[in-house]
Amino acid sequence: MQKLAHIVSEVKITFDSCNLYDVELTAEILYKLSKSARLLDLSILPKYATLVTPGRFYSEEEWDYILKLFVQPLIALLSRKNPPFRALDLGCSEILALHASDFLTVSSICTAQPQHLERLAFATVKQDPGHYPLGLIEPPLLEKCSALRVLTIDYDSLCDELLQTLQQLPLLRQLIVHVHGIDEDHFGLSEDAWANFRSKNPDAELHLTLVCAYEAVETLPTHILRPSMPLTHLKVLFCEKINCDALEYLSLHYKDTLRSLIWVDSMRIEEYRNIMELMMHTEQDPLVMMAWRCKKLQELIVHGYLLDPRNLVGVARLRGRELKVLEVSGVH
Repeated sequence: MQKLAHIVSEVKITFDSCNLYDVELTAEILYKLSKSARLLDLSILPKYATLVTPGRFYSEEEWDYILKLFVQPLIALLSRKNPPFRALDLGCSEILALHASDFLTVSSICTAQPQHLERLAFATVKQDPGHYPLGLIEPPLLEKCSALRVLTIDYDSLCDELLQTLQQLPLLRQLIVHVHGIDEDHFGLSEDAWANFRSKNPDAELHLTLVCAYEAVETLPTHILRPSMPLTHLKVLFCEKINCDALEYLSLHYKDTLRSLIWVDSMRIEEYRNIMELMMHTEQDPLVMMAWRCKKLQELIVHGYLLDPRNLVGVARLRGRELKVLEVSGVH
């Protein structure tokens, strides 16, 4: 802080967000950095979903603490005109991402230069994936971010109108979406919206991640996935279910785009037989069909489920040297 804060252009702060001392030290560093005229890229990387404060969880004291010690320094950086700020990564922090609209609002005023923002990471990991406050982002707030190349965002904040705004950003290359719970008022995104987005942004990739999304994994092929999605990466983490209909959907609709599938659950020996029976009830192993149809598939990682070794050999033979990673759970 004393020797380098005024000269560095990129900073990543990794800290134990369940330790109040670490949180307070991080706040001190942020305050010092907010005075820097050279900082262009900042990543705040808490180790846990929780950001501990002296106040209670989501209490008025906690909001005041976060606002004063974290939000205001970030606003100072985003509102700076010269040199314009380039990238902000909130490290999947749930409480900081609730201020995403504030950050975008201050970067859109005339004194700042949002047209220089290249990367914004507002997607989160929830402390309680079944119950959490929604942080909505108004689509017009992103209109001026013409240089934006990477945007991470929660599915709760995504809608047809926001997707229409994003299709006006010519340099957008990665849209990374985190799915948690599915709010009853969220109607999903339409096929037309994704088709228009893909036609206007032919080079954009969609990375879709489900994190402890117990309801969303059930309705993945019916409520979330759409044929025109430019889906290149799907990651399903600890959703306690493998959805074979979703795997079949992937191989049918993303054969020209899908490059990576990661499906990870905890190991539960008592569930192995049920999973094997579920696989056998389909006409073909969906992973084999994916390897056959998806010509760009380079990575396949499945943990928590027992898979037929013969089918895994089939996957490897179908993809050949183009398959860079094949990783499954071993059973002893």
